[in-house]
Amino acid sequence: MVRRENNHKNFKAFSLIFFCICCVLLLVTNRFSRDTIEELSDNDLEELKNIVIQFDDVPDEHIEVEENEVLDGKKLLDLEEVNLMRNYSLSNFVANVTKKQHNLVLASWRTGSTLTGDILKSYPRAFYHYEPFCFVQQHLHGLNSSAAQDVLKKLFLCKYDALDRMLEFNNRKRWLWSFNTQLWPFCNAFRPFCKSPKFLTSVCQIFPVQLVKTVRLGLTDVSAMLDDKDLNLKILLLVRDPRGVMNSRGKINWCTKSEDCMNMEMLCKRMEADYEEAKRIQKHKSAHIQVVRYEDLVSWPHRTTKSIFEFFGMEVTKEVVNYLNRNTMSQVGRTRPEIAAMMRRHGAVYSKWVHEMEFDDILEVQKYCKKAMELFGYREMDNWTEKGPLFETLSEFKF
Repeated sequence: MVRRENNHKNFKAFSLIFFCICCVLLLVTNRFSRDTIEELSDNDLEELKNIVIQFDDVPDEHIEVEENEVLDGKKLLDLEEVNLMRNYSLSNFVANVTKKQHNLVLASWRTGSTLTGDILKSYPRAFYHYEPFCFVQQHLHGLNSSAAQDVLKKLFLCKYDALDRMLEFNNRKRWLWSFNTQLWPFCNAFRPFCKSPKFLTSVCQIFPVQLVKTVRLGLTDVSAMLDDKDLNLKILLLVRDPRGVMNSRGKINWCTKSEDCMNMEMLCKRMEADYEEAKRIQKHKSAHIQVVRYEDLVSWPHRTTKSIFEFFGMEVTKEVVNYLNRNTMSQVGRTRPEIAAMMRRHGAVYSKWVHEMEFDDILEVQKYCKKAMELFGYREMDNWTEKGPLFETLSEFKF
Protein backbone atom coordinates (compact mmCIF):
# COMPACT_ATOMS: atom_id res chain seq x y z
CA MET A 1 0.00 0.00 0.00
CA VAL A 2 2.78 2.39 0.95
CA ARG A 3 4.61 1.52 -2.23
CA ARG A 4 1.49 2.31 -4.30
CA GLU A 5 1.18 5.72 -2.58
CA ASN A 6 4.84 6.49 -3.29
CA ASN A 7 4.37 5.58 -6.94
CA HIS A 8 1.33 7.82 -7.09
CA LYS A 9 3.28 10.73 -5.55
CA ASN A 10 6.14 10.16 -7.98
CA PHE A 11 3.75 10.13 -10.91
CA LYS A 12 2.17 13.41 -9.75
CA ALA A 13 5.59 15.00 -9.35
CA PHE A 14 6.69 13.83 -12.79
CA SER A 15 3.44 15.09 -14.31
CA LEU A 16 3.92 18.50 -12.71
CA ILE A 17 7.51 18.76 -14.00
CA PHE A 18 6.45 17.66 -17.47
CA PHE A 19 3.62 20.23 -17.48
CA CYS A 20 6.05 23.00 -16.50
CA ILE A 21 8.47 22.03 -19.24
CA CYS A 22 5.65 22.08 -21.81
CA CYS A 23 4.59 25.53 -20.64
CA VAL A 24 8.12 26.87 -21.00
CA LEU A 25 8.47 25.37 -24.47
CA LEU A 26 5.14 26.87 -25.48
CA LEU A 27 6.19 30.33 -24.31
CA VAL A 28 9.52 30.07 -26.13
CA THR A 29 7.81 28.89 -29.31
CA ASN A 30 5.33 31.75 -29.21
CA ARG A 31 8.11 34.21 -28.54
CA PHE A 32 10.12 32.83 -31.46
CA SER A 33 7.11 33.07 -33.76
CA ARG A 34 6.50 36.68 -32.75
CA ASP A 35 10.18 37.51 -33.22
CA THR A 36 10.14 35.89 -36.64
CA ILE A 37 7.21 38.01 -37.71
CA GLU A 38 8.63 41.15 -36.13
CA GLU A 39 11.73 40.81 -38.33
CA LEU A 40 9.53 42.01 -41.18
CA SER A 41 8.21 45.54 -41.45
CA ASP A 42 4.51 46.24 -42.01
CA ASN A 43 5.27 46.99 -45.66
CA ASP A 44 7.17 43.72 -45.97
CA LEU A 45 4.32 41.68 -44.55
CA GLU A 46 1.79 43.39 -46.77
CA GLU A 47 3.91 42.78 -49.87
CA LEU A 48 4.43 39.13 -49.02
CA LYS A 49 0.80 38.71 -48.06
CA ASN A 50 -0.28 40.05 -51.45
CA ILE A 51 2.10 37.70 -53.27
CA VAL A 52 0.94 34.60 -51.42
CA ILE A 53 -2.73 35.56 -51.62
CA GLN A 54 -2.45 35.83 -55.40
CA PHE A 55 -1.77 32.12 -55.45
CA ASP A 56 -5.37 31.55 -54.30
CA ASP A 57 -6.83 31.95 -57.77
CA VAL A 58 -4.19 30.09 -59.77
CA PRO A 59 -5.89 27.85 -62.38
CA ASP A 60 -6.37 24.27 -61.28
CA GLU A 61 -3.93 22.89 -63.83
CA HIS A 62 -1.09 24.51 -61.88
CA ILE A 63 -2.07 22.86 -58.59
CA GLU A 64 -1.70 19.14 -58.05
CA VAL A 65 -2.17 19.09 -54.28
CA GLU A 66 -5.04 19.25 -51.84
CA GLU A 67 -6.34 22.59 -50.57
CA ASN A 68 -5.04 22.03 -47.04
CA GLU A 69 -1.55 21.48 -48.47
CA VAL A 70 -1.77 24.85 -50.20
CA LEU A 71 -2.60 26.44 -46.87
CA ASP A 72 0.32 24.65 -45.24
CA GLY A 73 2.55 26.00 -47.96
CA LYS A 74 1.37 29.56 -47.27
CA LYS A 75 2.02 29.13 -43.58
CA LEU A 76 5.50 27.81 -44.27
CA LEU A 77 6.27 30.79 -46.46
CA ASP A 78 4.90 33.32 -43.98
CA LEU A 79 6.85 32.05 -41.00
CA GLU A 80 10.00 30.41 -42.29
CA GLU A 81 10.90 30.49 -45.95
CA VAL A 82 10.37 34.22 -46.29
CA ASN A 83 13.22 35.01 -43.94
CA LEU A 84 15.40 32.42 -45.64
CA MET A 85 14.65 33.92 -49.04
CA ARG A 86 15.34 37.48 -48.01
CA ASN A 87 18.25 38.38 -45.80
CA TYR A 88 17.24 41.96 -46.44
CA SER A 89 13.97 43.75 -45.98
CA LEU A 90 11.66 43.70 -48.96
CA SER A 91 11.07 47.38 -48.37
CA ASN A 92 14.64 47.93 -49.59
CA PHE A 93 13.63 46.41 -52.90
CA VAL A 94 10.27 48.09 -53.48
CA ALA A 95 10.81 51.54 -51.99
CA ASN A 96 11.50 54.43 -54.35
CA VAL A 97 12.20 52.24 -57.38
CA THR A 98 11.62 54.65 -60.28
CA LYS A 99 13.52 52.86 -63.05
CA LYS A 100 14.34 49.21 -63.46
CA GLN A 101 17.66 48.03 -64.85
CA HIS A 102 17.72 45.22 -67.43
CA ASN A 103 21.11 43.51 -67.66
CA LEU A 104 22.05 40.81 -70.16
CA VAL A 105 25.16 38.60 -70.10
CA LEU A 106 26.01 37.01 -73.44
CA ALA A 107 28.62 34.25 -73.66
CA SER A 108 29.14 30.84 -75.21
CA TRP A 109 29.60 27.37 -73.72
CA ARG A 110 32.53 26.98 -71.30
CA THR A 111 33.54 30.64 -71.16
CA GLY A 112 33.07 31.24 -67.44
CA SER A 113 29.51 32.51 -67.74
CA THR A 114 28.26 30.53 -64.73
CA LEU A 115 30.94 32.08 -62.50
CA THR A 116 30.08 35.52 -63.88
CA GLY A 117 26.37 34.96 -63.27
CA ASP A 118 27.02 33.73 -59.72
CA ILE A 119 29.00 36.88 -58.94
CA LEU A 120 26.26 39.11 -60.33
CA LYS A 121 23.42 37.30 -58.57
CA SER A 122 25.17 37.79 -55.22
CA TYR A 123 23.87 41.36 -55.50
CA PRO A 124 20.74 41.26 -53.29
CA ARG A 125 18.59 43.50 -55.49
CA ALA A 126 18.98 41.31 -58.58
CA PHE A 127 16.50 38.73 -59.90
CA TYR A 128 18.46 36.17 -61.91
CA HIS A 129 17.07 34.46 -65.01
CA TYR A 130 19.48 31.60 -65.66
CA GLU A 131 19.76 30.17 -69.19
CA PRO A 132 16.17 30.73 -70.33
CA PHE A 133 16.89 28.95 -73.64
CA CYS A 134 17.88 25.61 -72.16
CA PHE A 135 14.75 24.15 -73.71
CA VAL A 136 16.51 24.17 -77.10
CA GLN A 137 19.09 21.86 -75.52
CA GLN A 138 22.52 21.85 -77.20
CA HIS A 139 21.51 23.14 -80.62
CA LEU A 140 22.05 26.80 -81.48
CA HIS A 141 20.21 26.54 -84.79
CA GLY A 142 16.98 25.94 -82.85
CA LEU A 143 16.80 29.64 -81.93
CA ASN A 144 15.16 32.35 -83.98
CA SER A 145 16.37 35.91 -83.28
CA SER A 146 12.92 37.44 -83.22
CA ALA A 147 11.50 34.72 -80.98
CA ALA A 148 14.54 34.90 -78.69
CA GLN A 149 14.14 38.66 -78.31
CA ASP A 150 10.48 38.15 -77.46
CA VAL A 151 11.37 35.68 -74.70
CA LEU A 152 14.05 38.00 -73.30
CA LYS A 153 11.71 40.98 -73.24
CA LYS A 154 9.03 39.00 -71.41
CA LEU A 155 11.60 37.89 -68.83
CA PHE A 156 12.92 41.41 -68.31
CA LEU A 157 9.35 42.66 -67.83
CA CYS A 158 8.41 39.65 -65.64
CA LYS A 159 5.68 38.44 -68.00
CA TYR A 160 5.76 34.73 -67.30
CA ASP A 161 2.23 34.10 -68.55
CA ALA A 162 3.50 33.85 -72.15
CA LEU A 163 6.51 31.61 -71.48
CA ASP A 164 4.84 28.20 -71.41
CA ARG A 165 7.59 26.29 -73.21
CA MET A 166 10.32 27.61 -70.94
CA LEU A 167 8.29 27.01 -67.77
CA GLU A 168 7.41 23.48 -68.79
CA PHE A 169 11.08 22.65 -69.35
CA ASN A 170 12.26 24.36 -66.15
CA ASN A 171 9.71 22.49 -64.08
CA ARG A 172 10.91 19.19 -65.49
CA LYS A 173 14.53 20.20 -64.83
CA ARG A 174 13.92 21.86 -61.47
CA TRP A 175 17.62 22.48 -60.81
CA LEU A 176 17.37 25.40 -63.28
CA TRP A 177 15.31 27.32 -60.71
CA SER A 178 17.99 26.83 -58.06
CA PHE A 179 20.26 29.42 -59.69
CA ASN A 180 17.77 32.13 -58.73
CA THR A 181 18.55 32.64 -55.05
CA GLN A 182 15.55 34.93 -54.59
CA LEU A 183 13.07 32.43 -56.02
CA TRP A 184 14.42 28.98 -55.19
CA PRO A 185 13.43 28.90 -51.49
CA PHE A 186 9.81 29.40 -52.57
CA CYS A 187 9.95 26.72 -55.26
CA ASN A 188 11.88 24.31 -53.07
CA ALA A 189 9.48 24.69 -50.14
CA PHE A 190 6.35 24.38 -52.24
CA ARG A 191 6.84 22.93 -55.69
CA PRO A 192 3.68 24.17 -57.49
CA PHE A 193 4.67 27.80 -56.92
CA CYS A 194 7.10 27.72 -59.86
CA LYS A 195 4.36 26.27 -62.05
CA SER A 196 2.35 29.43 -61.55
CA PRO A 197 3.12 32.27 -64.02
CA LYS A 198 1.16 34.64 -61.79
CA PHE A 199 3.25 33.83 -58.74
CA LEU A 200 6.54 34.05 -60.66
CA THR A 201 5.52 37.42 -62.07
CA SER A 202 4.61 38.75 -58.63
CA VAL A 203 7.95 37.85 -57.06
CA CYS A 204 9.96 38.94 -60.11
CA GLN A 205 8.40 42.42 -60.12
CA ILE A 206 9.71 43.18 -56.64
CA PHE A 207 13.32 43.38 -57.77
CA PRO A 208 14.64 46.48 -59.56
CA VAL A 209 17.53 44.69 -61.30
CA GLN A 210 16.57 42.02 -63.82
CA LEU A 211 19.52 39.87 -64.88
CA VAL A 212 19.60 37.31 -67.71
CA LYS A 213 22.55 35.08 -68.61
CA THR A 214 22.60 32.97 -71.77
CA VAL A 215 25.20 31.08 -73.81
CA ARG A 216 22.88 30.42 -76.74
CA LEU A 217 22.67 33.82 -78.43
CA GLY A 218 25.10 36.05 -80.28
CA LEU A 219 25.25 39.82 -79.97
CA THR A 220 23.74 40.30 -83.43
CA ASP A 221 20.71 38.30 -82.26
CA VAL A 222 19.81 40.81 -79.55
CA SER A 223 21.39 44.17 -80.36
CA ALA A 224 18.12 45.52 -81.78
CA MET A 225 16.69 45.34 -78.25
CA LEU A 226 18.88 48.29 -77.29
CA ASP A 227 16.41 50.48 -79.19
CA ASP A 228 13.42 49.12 -77.26
CA LYS A 229 12.03 52.00 -75.20
CA ASP A 230 10.30 49.60 -72.81
CA LEU A 231 13.70 48.35 -71.68
CA ASN A 232 16.70 49.91 -70.01
CA LEU A 233 19.06 47.34 -71.50
CA LYS A 234 22.79 46.91 -70.99
CA ILE A 235 24.76 44.02 -72.49
CA LEU A 236 27.91 42.40 -71.16
CA LEU A 237 29.76 40.33 -73.76
CA LEU A 238 31.93 37.68 -72.08
CA VAL A 239 34.66 35.99 -74.13
CA ARG A 240 37.39 33.43 -73.48
CA ASP A 241 40.48 32.21 -75.31
CA PRO A 242 39.06 29.75 -77.89
CA ARG A 243 41.86 27.27 -77.10
CA GLY A 244 40.71 27.20 -73.49
CA VAL A 245 37.09 26.96 -74.60
CA MET A 246 37.68 23.97 -76.88
CA ASN A 247 39.86 22.23 -74.29
CA SER A 248 37.10 22.61 -71.70
CA ARG A 249 34.34 21.54 -74.07
CA GLY A 250 36.24 18.39 -74.95
CA LYS A 251 35.88 17.21 -71.35
CA ILE A 252 32.07 17.49 -71.29
CA ASN A 253 30.21 14.39 -72.39
CA TRP A 254 27.14 16.10 -73.86
CA CYS A 255 29.33 18.64 -75.64
CA THR A 256 31.43 16.03 -77.42
CA LYS A 257 28.17 14.65 -78.86
CA SER A 258 26.92 18.04 -80.00
CA GLU A 259 27.87 19.21 -83.47
CA ASP A 260 27.35 22.85 -82.49
CA CYS A 261 29.33 22.66 -79.26
CA MET A 262 32.44 21.07 -80.81
CA ASN A 263 32.44 23.28 -83.91
CA MET A 264 35.47 25.55 -83.43
CA GLU A 265 34.84 27.35 -86.72
CA MET A 266 31.33 28.28 -85.54
CA LEU A 267 32.75 29.45 -82.21
CA CYS A 268 35.30 31.78 -83.75
CA LYS A 269 33.05 33.14 -86.48
CA ARG A 270 30.66 34.08 -83.73
CA MET A 271 33.46 35.75 -81.77
CA GLU A 272 34.37 37.80 -84.84
CA ALA A 273 30.75 38.78 -85.45
CA ASP A 274 30.28 39.70 -81.78
CA TYR A 275 33.36 41.89 -81.85
CA GLU A 276 32.26 43.80 -84.95
CA GLU A 277 28.74 44.26 -83.57
CA ALA A 278 30.10 45.43 -80.22
CA LYS A 279 32.25 48.03 -81.97
CA ARG A 280 29.23 49.20 -83.94
CA ILE A 281 27.15 49.54 -80.78
CA GLN A 282 29.95 51.36 -79.01
CA LYS A 283 29.88 54.15 -81.58
CA HIS A 284 26.24 54.96 -80.87
CA LYS A 285 25.44 53.51 -77.45
CA SER A 286 28.76 53.18 -75.65
CA ALA A 287 27.08 53.18 -72.23
CA HIS A 288 25.14 50.03 -73.14
CA ILE A 289 27.92 47.60 -74.13
CA GLN A 290 30.90 46.17 -72.28
CA VAL A 291 33.32 43.42 -73.32
CA VAL A 292 35.09 41.36 -70.65
CA ARG A 293 37.58 38.53 -71.03
CA TYR A 294 37.15 35.59 -68.67
CA GLU A 295 40.91 35.56 -68.13
CA ASP A 296 40.81 39.11 -66.75
CA LEU A 297 37.93 38.25 -64.44
CA VAL A 298 39.73 35.33 -62.79
CA SER A 299 43.07 37.15 -62.78
CA TRP A 300 41.78 40.33 -61.17
CA PRO A 301 38.37 39.40 -59.73
CA HIS A 302 37.80 42.45 -57.52
CA ARG A 303 38.93 45.00 -60.08
CA THR A 304 37.00 43.42 -62.96
CA THR A 305 33.88 42.85 -60.88
CA LYS A 306 33.89 46.50 -59.83
CA SER A 307 34.03 47.52 -63.49
CA ILE A 308 31.16 45.19 -64.42
CA PHE A 309 28.98 46.33 -61.53
CA GLU A 310 29.55 50.00 -62.32
CA PHE A 311 28.59 49.33 -65.93
CA PHE A 312 25.41 47.51 -64.87
CA GLY A 313 24.43 50.23 -62.39
CA MET A 314 24.89 47.96 -59.37
CA GLU A 315 26.75 48.54 -56.10
CA VAL A 316 29.55 46.25 -54.99
CA THR A 317 27.96 45.36 -51.67
CA LYS A 318 29.58 43.48 -48.81
CA GLU A 319 27.70 40.37 -49.97
CA VAL A 320 29.38 40.61 -53.37
CA VAL A 321 32.82 41.10 -51.82
CA ASN A 322 32.25 38.14 -49.50
CA TYR A 323 31.28 35.98 -52.46
CA LEU A 324 34.43 36.97 -54.33
CA ASN A 325 36.60 36.24 -51.32
CA ARG A 326 35.08 32.79 -50.89
CA ASN A 327 35.16 31.76 -54.54
CA THR A 328 37.99 33.48 -56.37
CA MET A 329 40.87 33.32 -53.90
CA SER A 330 43.08 30.38 -53.06
CA GLN A 331 43.66 29.35 -49.47
CA VAL A 332 47.27 30.48 -49.72
CA GLY A 333 46.31 33.95 -50.85
CA ARG A 334 43.17 34.38 -48.76
CA THR A 335 44.58 37.28 -46.75
CA ARG A 336 46.32 38.86 -49.73
CA PRO A 337 43.90 39.35 -52.64
CA GLU A 338 46.61 40.66 -54.95
CA ILE A 339 48.72 37.52 -54.37
CA ALA A 340 45.73 35.28 -54.94
CA ALA A 341 45.04 37.08 -58.20
CA MET A 342 48.63 36.66 -59.32
CA MET A 343 48.49 32.98 -58.40
CA ARG A 344 45.44 32.59 -60.57
CA ARG A 345 47.08 34.48 -63.41
CA HIS A 346 50.18 32.30 -63.46
CA GLY A 347 48.81 29.18 -61.81
CA ALA A 348 47.21 27.58 -64.88
CA VAL A 349 43.65 28.28 -63.75
CA TYR A 350 42.57 29.75 -67.06
CA SER A 351 45.50 28.39 -69.09
CA LYS A 352 45.18 24.68 -68.40
CA TRP A 353 44.92 24.17 -72.12
CA VAL A 354 48.63 25.06 -72.47
CA HIS A 355 49.77 21.80 -70.89
CA GLU A 356 46.63 19.69 -71.47
CA MET A 357 46.21 20.10 -75.24
CA GLU A 358 48.33 18.42 -77.86
CA PHE A 359 50.32 20.95 -79.87
CA ASP A 360 48.64 19.86 -83.12
CA ASP A 361 45.23 20.54 -81.54
CA ILE A 362 46.39 23.98 -80.47
CA LEU A 363 47.49 24.73 -84.02
CA GLU A 364 44.14 23.57 -85.38
CA VAL A 365 42.20 25.97 -83.12
CA GLN A 366 44.57 28.79 -84.03
CA LYS A 367 44.01 28.08 -87.73
CA TYR A 368 40.26 28.60 -87.42
CA CYS A 369 40.44 31.32 -84.79
CA LYS A 370 43.42 33.46 -85.83
CA LYS A 371 41.34 36.59 -86.44
CA ALA A 372 39.14 36.16 -83.35
CA MET A 373 42.20 35.70 -81.14
CA GLU A 374 43.81 38.79 -82.62
CA LEU A 375 40.67 40.90 -82.06
CA PHE A 376 40.39 39.96 -78.39
CA GLY A 377 44.09 40.03 -77.52
CA TYR A 378 45.01 36.33 -77.33
CA ARG A 379 48.58 35.47 -78.31
CA GLU A 380 49.27 32.66 -80.74
CA MET A 381 51.62 29.84 -79.80
CA ASP A 382 54.13 29.70 -82.63
CA ASN A 383 56.08 26.55 -81.81
CA TRP A 384 56.00 23.63 -79.41
CA THR A 385 58.89 25.02 -77.33
CA GLU A 386 56.52 27.69 -76.00
CA LYS A 387 54.24 24.99 -74.61
CA GLY A 388 54.94 25.44 -70.93
CA PRO A 389 53.78 27.19 -67.75
CA LEU A 390 55.56 30.44 -68.64
CA PHE A 391 53.64 30.94 -71.88
CA GLU A 392 51.74 34.21 -71.62
CA THR A 393 48.39 33.83 -73.35
CA LEU A 394 47.23 37.44 -73.11
CA SER A 395 48.30 40.61 -74.84
CA GLU A 396 47.00 44.05 -74.01
CA PHE A 397 43.34 44.40 -74.81
CA LYS A 398 41.36 47.63 -74.81
CA PHE A 399 37.91 47.65 -76.24
